This record gives sequence, structure tokens and C-alpha cells, in this order.
Amino acid sequence: MVAPGCLTLATASVFQGLTLLISQGQEVSGLPRPFVHQIGSGLFLDIPIAVLLSLPVIVALYLLMARSRYGRYVYAIGSNPKAALVAGVRIPLTLLITYVICGVVTAYSSFLLTARVSAGEPLLGAEFPLQSITAAILGVAVLHQPLGATAIAGVLLVIAGIGILALPSFERVPA
Repeated sequence: MVAPGCLTLATASVFQGLTLLISQGQEVSGLPRPFVHQIGSGLFLDIPIAVLLSLPVIVALYLLMARSRYGRYVYAIGSNPKAALVAGVRIPLTLLITYVICGVVTAYSSFLLTARVSAGEPLLGAEFPLQSITAAILGVAVLHQPLGATAIAGVLLVIAGIGILALPSFERVPA
């Protein structure tokens, strides 16, 4: 079995290549003004609209993981797949649902990021798969706790490091 992290990076590399091939390396510009100005750079009570649009998703995912049988199954599989199988967890189905949820959340995040940068860039977010895996590992390593809620700490460390919610993309690039 291939490790999920390795599979994620390999798949990301394949899709980056396909994206470059299809787009011929050109960005898509001329996005609708309301999309860029309201969602991408709009503010409500001095809070970016993209952040406000992300909050319900974050809360829903938190509740799903912390308060549902599905969340317990995911933690069980992550902690000890053999014990989860013996306990009656349907591992393939749970993993399929998990990957579908991750894909939907990734698509939604891509929508918000495209609005933020005002263009469809072929390699926009190409570094995010590695940063996501790094965030989960940092959350575990820094807090010395099992993977789960501590991964959120890693995600926050990465977000703070790249400043994705506050800084325009040109300010994040070192000179």
C-alpha cells in the first residue's frame, strides 16, 4: 500500500503537469468584477469576506470530526487501522468519504484563493500539498500529541508562516 502522503504529492505533481499542458502555462484573467472585488478582497466589519466564507466550513468540519461517529472512525483509522477494523469500522468506505470531503474542501479553497489573486494561475497553490502534510506533522511534533486536533496547530503555524489570509501574494515572496 502506498502511503497517503506520498500519493498526495505524486497526484499533485501529475495534475500540475496536466494543468500546464492544458493551459499552455497561461493564466486566466478577466474574472468577473464582483467575484474579485467582493469575495477576493472585500471586507465586512474589517474581516475579509474569504475568511467569513471559510468559517462555516471550519465549524462544520470541526463538528463532524469532534461530535460524530464518522469523526471517531477517522481518528480510529489514523491511530490503529487494525484495531479499527476489528471494532467494525468500514475502513474503505470511511477513507473514501474522507477523500471526497478533502476534495470538496480543496475545491472551495481554490475558489476563494482564485478570487483573492484575481486570476486563474496554472500553478496557483502548487506548494499547498506539501505545506498541508508539513502542517499535520508539525502539529504532532510540536505538541507531542496524537494526530487530530493538534494538526490544527500545525495548520495555524503554516498559515502564520505564509500569511495567506492577510498578505497579498507579492508580499509573501522573498526578495
